[in-house]
Amino acid sequence: MSTDSLMVSNVYFVAYPDAETAAYLQALIQSWDTNAHVTVTPTLTDLYNQLGAVSDKAIVISELLWDGQDASDVLLSLALNYPRIAFLVATNFDTSQILPQYFPIPYVQGVDRTDLILNFASSLTEDLRGTQAGPYHLIDFAGQNYLGRNYFAHQPLIKRDVHLTVLPLLASEEERQEFRAIAAARARNIHAQIYVIYEEGEADGRPFAAQEPVTAPSLLQLSLQDATFDSRLIAKLLTVTSSVLSHLHSNRIPYQPLRSSHITLAGDGVIKMHNTALPSTSPIPDIPTEIAELADIIREFCPKTDPLDPRLDALLNMMSAGLTNLQAIYNTANAVDLDLAPVKFVPQREQAIKAAAEIKKARKNYLLYTAIIAGSMASLIGFIVVKLILDFAPGTDFRKQCRIPAGKAFVGEQLVDVGEFYMDEHEVTIGQYEKFLKDKPTPAKLLPPDLARYKTDFEPYDWNNIQKALKPGILKRIYLGGVLTRDIPIFNVDYADAYAYAKWKHKRLPTELEWQRAAAGDQNLKYPWGNTADFNKTNTGKDIPRTGKSAKTGPPPGSVDGFPGLAPVNGTPADRSPYGVIGMAGNVSEWVEPSLEFGPFKSSYKNIRGGNFAYPWLFPNQYHRAQVQSDFFDPSVGFRCVSDKPVE
Repeated sequence: MSTDSLMVSNVYFVAYPDAETAAYLQALIQSWDTNAHVTVTPTLTDLYNQLGAVSDKAIVISELLWDGQDASDVLLSLALNYPRIAFLVATNFDTSQILPQYFPIPYVQGVDRTDLILNFASSLTEDLRGTQAGPYHLIDFAGQNYLGRNYFAHQPLIKRDVHLTVLPLLASEEERQEFRAIAAARARNIHAQIYVIYEEGEADGRPFAAQEPVTAPSLLQLSLQDATFDSRLIAKLLTVTSSVLSHLHSNRIPYQPLRSSHITLAGDGVIKMHNTALPSTSPIPDIPTEIAELADIIREFCPKTDPLDPRLDALLNMMSAGLTNLQAIYNTANAVDLDLAPVKFVPQREQAIKAAAEIKKARKNYLLYTAIIAGSMASLIGFIVVKLILDFAPGTDFRKQCRIPAGKAFVGEQLVDVGEFYMDEHEVTIGQYEKFLKDKPTPAKLLPPDLARYKTDFEPYDWNNIQKALKPGILKRIYLGGVLTRDIPIFNVDYADAYAYAKWKHKRLPTELEWQRAAAGDQNLKYPWGNTADFNKTNTGKDIPRTGKSAKTGPPPGSVDGFPGLAPVNGTPADRSPYGVIGMAGNVSEWVEPSLEFGPFKSSYKNIRGGNFAYPWLFPNQYHRAQVQSDFFDPSVGFRCVSDKPVE
């Protein structure tokens, strides 16, 4: 990493209500930086009015308490609005009860700590724009964190834009280790509504971390603009945030306590949360406290004139009083969201579906047969031989397609015509995807130009460890809570991977309309099997392995649907749609092509439909999943294919 372009900023703002402290800091800066132009602002309003005129970059040194009030949210909002301007808090007040650990704005306890103030100022004046950090070209400032500056950066090799955090040049070894530990923790924290950490690495001895760009405003910024939301958007916010908090707590992931600056809301309605995971040795915030904080955040956006949906009003009261939990918040908010869509449900008598007992019986008979064959050998040796033979099995080549006749798909109260098509009975498996990779496919041949330039290969994330988990052996390796076989659906694939495989098979990905019609049928069923929720019929996270308190209160792993992790694609025959498609309600969620009938979408965003093994609830067929970027991947996301005509 070149540091030739490092330069000291000449523009400083000293924002203090106390004129004596302001004069002291002004003199300190001017004695340290003889080229400094220091402006003193006695009020935050003066500071706000002058920041808009800054042509490039500057540093603000500010007090934390103004007239006895905590100004951390105001300062943080200014930092978010002006990413080229760096902020530093220097105060004589006790910040331990005000600022959380790893607050994005660095702070110094004690205005007389000139050594720390100047060290932070030195780090914040560093300007790496126009330089390289590993494979990334740094373009412009994108804000800051508690250690230094963030940058808008570009990765030319795969033509990907990122937000890049680079550790300051003068960072201590302790700070370097802490930075790496936090970056690694956030890279492991994967959820559909959490910004993705792409990678963490080091260039010229300086650690860096690249993540999905954050371009949407935070709720903190929107609150300072006096924004208000209708009941449905509030329901969506509660649904997403409770889902993310459930993910963090069920997986025992330490994270920064919830703040309004952690939640972003894009103009197209996409809600995502910052990745605030911390190393495993950090404390995990208390759930009731987090729920109460979430209620306080949401109440700022409740409509001032139109009444809030009474269910949401009651829910917020219960959240503030500590009388509810994350699952109940999700269930209530999701129900309100669906009711306000609006979606028309047509009751229908539930179809009779055969239970999974037949498959279990067949497996039992097969094991009995292999035991008889091995009877002439020593029992242990026989078991080993049979076990190894089974482990070498390449997996089933599921080829059957289900005919979905032409008909209507329900989009809210509208009925939209959908032509006839053929959908794979099962999701694409690991074994099938392996054959695809062995054919050595190239992005240029299988992807449109806008996708091909981002891809170098089609290997799923963590593919080497997935392959190791599939290797034969007496003791199978546990992966995602269960044992992997080649009949498990492929996962950790992004949209381009799914698109390319489908084209390789002379098929394509289903549209949202096609997925909706295949799952809900002519009767607009709530679930593939009918209108009654039944966790025994599909593979959800209702019974996934848990740790901590939830391990004692939740059902035993695999006790509800028979699978503590992923299931073989034919392992849940009761999860069957009206046209015979298996596994649309669970196991893995599925990539689909967006349909404009469900609302506008960005070209770089794609949709995911259906529930999965990691989520402890059932998604109705009518549930319109939030859009994600096309390079998103997750252990809970796979796909299946469709075609206009049958494909052998």
